[in-house]
Amino acid sequence: MKPWYYILLVITVLGISVGCRSSRQTGVAEQAPVRNRKILTGVGITAITVETFPRYSKSGESWDAYAPFKEKPDLYLTITWNDKELYGSETLDEVVWPGPFSFSRGLPADIMPFDKPLLIELHDEDGLSADDNMGYFQVVLKDYEKSRQVRLSTPGGELAIALTLEFTYD
Repeated sequence: MKPWYYILLVITVLGISVGCRSSRQTGVAEQAPVRNRKILTGVGITAITVETFPRYSKSGESWDAYAPFKEKPDLYLTITWNDKELYGSETLDEVVWPGPFSFSRGLPADIMPFDKPLLIELHDEDGLSADDNMGYFQVVLKDYEKSRQVRLSTPGGELAIALTLEFTYD
């Protein structure tokens, strides 16, 4: 055999032995690369817009059919978890159907827990009688981690609410 063949063979063997590390090596500890994985620590709601709401109650009547001097609903929104209110909006008086309109009081709002089912409800404030529930959504905000804008809508589209979310990581 020619001498250049031996040189090539030695280089190849050295290259393979350097490229492959034996698990039986002593005194050498290998560590897996550290990844900078950030953990979700908070979710904030920066905007709430009601795009549309039901024109009539489930009984087919106007929302303020029996309210004196009122023709249109007075709307507010709540977000609760286990019957604890996490967010309560202002009441918007005499809202014109179908919308849209936005709530602003208390925003941005940090919502905890963000990994449990929350109840988002739109109400018509009635004053003398019990407030009417116009519709609701049950959501886990963590499920929307890849989205900044979330649109919630009932199957028939009578109620649609858009949330703008902001995620915090550590």
